[in-house]
Amino acid sequence: MPNPIKNIVLAADQNYAQPTETLIKSIMRAHQNVHFYLIHKSAFPETWFAQINHLLQQMNSAIYGLNVQNLDFSHFQAGNGLPESSFYRIIAPQILPKEINRALYLDVDMIVHLPLDTFYWQDFSGCHAVAVSDIVADSPHANRIDDYPKFTPYFNSGVLLMNLPLWRETEFLQTFEQTLRDYPKPLFGDQDLLNLALRGKWLAAPVGYNYQVGSILAFAQNQGLHMMAHRLACPHNELAIIHYTEKAKPWLHSLCPYRQFYLEVANTSWEAILQQHFAHFNPNES
Repeated sequence: MPNPIKNIVLAADQNYAQPTETLIKSIMRAHQNVHFYLIHKSAFPETWFAQINHLLQQMNSAIYGLNVQNLDFSHFQAGNGLPESSFYRIIAPQILPKEINRALYLDVDMIVHLPLDTFYWQDFSGCHAVAVSDIVADSPHANRIDDYPKFTPYFNSGVLLMNLPLWRETEFLQTFEQTLRDYPKPLFGDQDLLNLALRGKWLAAPVGYNYQVGSILAFAQNQGLHMMAHRLACPHNELAIIHYTEKAKPWLHSLCPYRQFYLEVANTSWEAILQQHFAHFNPNES
């Protein structure tokens, strides 16, 4: 019996082409039957998709471009200073094929370190999404947008497992747009707005599914690790998604925590990625 397809949504511009490819490599080391959907604004040429698809097809997978060049995002951006790309994940339920019932949105400044099967196929329990608490913003010491209580759970929007039928049935896009009108100056951009719109509608996943390493560096520089040790603890065998939050990206800064994990994938050829993949799977499996 064929394995079900995992649908993974990415969003990027050309400045993030290399990190996007590195993320895809990291996923394909231990997964097959993956359909990637890359939301972009004429940033990736068809030749790029053809090259990646030539490799992915050998792993029963594919990548599709969702070009939003002709979509108008001005009503999202009015007066809030947020980049247009901030809103790509919000429209994903509307622009993905309607037969897709679940999708995993991932920021492209991350790598996948362990298989995601258990996380991806979990029960939504009637919620819109599954996410991981934001290590910094979920702290009672962090600043919060008005009307968002300090002790209310707050997630990092870089990893969102989306219950697509529920987003569509409840017309979540309209809810988000109303939230944006009510809170035109969010502290943490679209992440604040998503937390407001999804308050009480998301499930919390273990920190290893969105391990925000930029927060480690930020707390270390401010001698605050002792305050957050319980939030930062993650055994190596539970470190599934390494998220390079904040400004210290591993392709730019040598002091970035867990940089060696990123460079290992980035410096690995596609030929070696294929070998790693086939070490996990029978190449004749469908």
